[in-house]
Amino acid sequence: MLQGQALLPARGDRRGAGVKTLKPLAVCALLMSLFFLPAAPAFTATQSPVSPFLKAPERNEAMDVVADRFTHNSQSRVSIAVGNVYIVYGRYRLKADKVVYDRRAGLLKAFGNVWLREPNGNIVKADDLVLDDKFKTGFANFVEFLMTNDATIKAVYVKREEGPITIFEQVAYTRCKSCVSAAGTPFWELKSSKATYVEADNRIYHENARMEVGGVPVFWVPYLSHPDPQTKRATGFLVPKFGYSDTLGGIAEIPYFINLAPNYDLTLRPTITSKQGPLARAVWRHHTGNGAYEIDAAGIYQLRHRRVDPPGDVRLRGAVRSFGQFNINSAWYWGWNGTLTSDDTFLKRYKIDGTDTFTSTAYLTGLKDRNYFNAAIYHYQSTIAGEGSRTLPFVTPHIRSSIIFDRPVFGGELGLDTKSYVLSRNRGVDASHWTSDLHWQRQMISDAGLLVTPFANLRGSVATSTNVLDPTVPGGVRGNESVARVMPKAGMDIRWPFISSGEDAQHIITPAAQIVTATNERKANKIANEDAVTFTFDTSNQFLSDRFSGTDRFDGGTRADIGLIYEYLMNNGGFAKVAVGQSYHLAGRNSFARDSGLENTFSDFVTSAVYAPNSYLTFHYIGRFDSRTFDPKHQELHAEFKYDKLFVAVNYSNVDASPAFGRVSRQHHIWSKAALQLGQDFHLFGGLRYDASDGYLVTQHAGIGYECDCATIKLTYRESRTRDRDVEPDRSFLLSVEFKTLGTVEAGTDVN
Repeated sequence: MLQGQALLPARGDRRGAGVKTLKPLAVCALLMSLFFLPAAPAFTATQSPVSPFLKAPERNEAMDVVADRFTHNSQSRVSIAVGNVYIVYGRYRLKADKVVYDRRAGLLKAFGNVWLREPNGNIVKADDLVLDDKFKTGFANFVEFLMTNDATIKAVYVKREEGPITIFEQVAYTRCKSCVSAAGTPFWELKSSKATYVEADNRIYHENARMEVGGVPVFWVPYLSHPDPQTKRATGFLVPKFGYSDTLGGIAEIPYFINLAPNYDLTLRPTITSKQGPLARAVWRHHTGNGAYEIDAAGIYQLRHRRVDPPGDVRLRGAVRSFGQFNINSAWYWGWNGTLTSDDTFLKRYKIDGTDTFTSTAYLTGLKDRNYFNAAIYHYQSTIAGEGSRTLPFVTPHIRSSIIFDRPVFGGELGLDTKSYVLSRNRGVDASHWTSDLHWQRQMISDAGLLVTPFANLRGSVATSTNVLDPTVPGGVRGNESVARVMPKAGMDIRWPFISSGEDAQHIITPAAQIVTATNERKANKIANEDAVTFTFDTSNQFLSDRFSGTDRFDGGTRADIGLIYEYLMNNGGFAKVAVGQSYHLAGRNSFARDSGLENTFSDFVTSAVYAPNSYLTFHYIGRFDSRTFDPKHQELHAEFKYDKLFVAVNYSNVDASPAFGRVSRQHHIWSKAALQLGQDFHLFGGLRYDASDGYLVTQHAGIGYECDCATIKLTYRESRTRDRDVEPDRSFLLSVEFKTLGTVEAGTDVN
């Protein structure tokens, strides 16, 4: 059987982070990179059969033929079908103007407008076609293959031999259909004088191959190979990346994928740098049936270590990253996610990972109905200058559970939340804390629509701590301390929505009030606060019974919360929603510190708003204002506009400092992104992040892109002013070219 679809290259593997500071000539890098066509797509648990479509029909399979006219010569045993011939043979479908079947020779010959659909869905068109009666061998002239991935192969002559081996002559491969010139020239074509498909190797071998873009040859190689289209994963080179940066010099990453088995593989990703030598990197992936894991390891023996600042002034640097997750049964699973690095900046400097803090964890999780359990251990490593990892905790273990009881209690819902952790540091506080919170609530709705929700909590906790900082004691550090607390809380939430409907919209006004009373938060200074360090007061947490972000702190005393919610629902789908509120501390000890917005009897005013008049425009706003002066303390705005070919998003954030809750300085930022479609194929895009507090652009990028049915091209300018020891500010141009079904090539230049 003629198997033209065997020419189809598999999609390239684009996993992992690539080099983004590149040089010198993008075109040269592009041409060099095409020497290595992609070999493996994304990881899958199983490998599809190599070529199920090559299987011949069953021995006793009947050949059904429909035609305008039949003739048969009993002596020569030759049958001829003429006019609108249609043949069904097993899973094959054949159309032609004329078909001659020589039973004695075992050959079927088709002439004129030949059309053959194979069992895998690919379609073969040819001027004439010759097959054996088992569809195992044959040949054809002037063949066009239409494949299920929208790619097309054209060949002057195709011959199928035993082996099975398929030989193509004068081959042209492309995915372009609409992306063609007025003269019919595809945007790109991969051409070769001869291509041999060896089914046993699952590869196609090209001779005298060249790539043409817009009909113009851009590179030539005497020899090239790539996997057949039905191969999901095959050993071979992936698309490389070339470039240049001031810190690393010339850069060439040449990945090689090794398909060891259907469920595990190895990708070698060596990167050659002219200034620092070769960077070794390998990625191992394994699917075990009930889960999967991955190990990513990289390392380098630097050549010019004395010419950079610490920590990059050492010879040997490296890192190992790994993650995995495995199912135990339908309700339970376990896994891990970890990173170990030799120093703070290795992963940033070599463009592998720009994370500021790595959190390594191993966990066990159960989830069934509304019940939840999680046990985990955590290790933290900071990569920020001046923030030592010695002061970060090692948590062994951290346990959380939540149980909602099936049967109602006093007509309401009863649940039990438990949380405990044990943590230690090389330098600083060691602590352990256990908390259980028995909570109950019931919703009641009157005939007039009044919604009343009474609730109650009973929290018990035991905490121990060592080396707690306390400037009031000699030495500034307290010794071992243990604290046990029982903290009851009760309250009632009342809401009454009023609805007014008109011809064009519906109005809903909902006054909301809540009263909460609890014992005072006792001995807070004797407990190391580990999980309630951060806090931001806004409308999202105003009506929570406990407004702290963790269980180490307790929202004590008696308070009242007042709010008003207005909703405007338009018949065209647009809407607006505004919420305002304030809290009043009525009695007992106030648990909140200065700059929280809740430290006074009358809290700051909080508000939020969403406005979407149509599907094109959306506004989100969050605000907090001083209760006496009405000065803004916290403002966030997100605006998004999308209409026809234009998209713009702008974000603004201005939040006052709150040292007691981890925000040591004012945070004032503006960030945005935009895109504009130019005609059918071209578009502009860009974005930036501006630190208004310090008055400088943190990052920015802008570019132009082109996309059609067979290619995507982007030219991007990027600028990052982040400087951290041996990580320098970066300005670069990046050219990314994707030939769809072949892979993506990246090249560019560093302009520092």
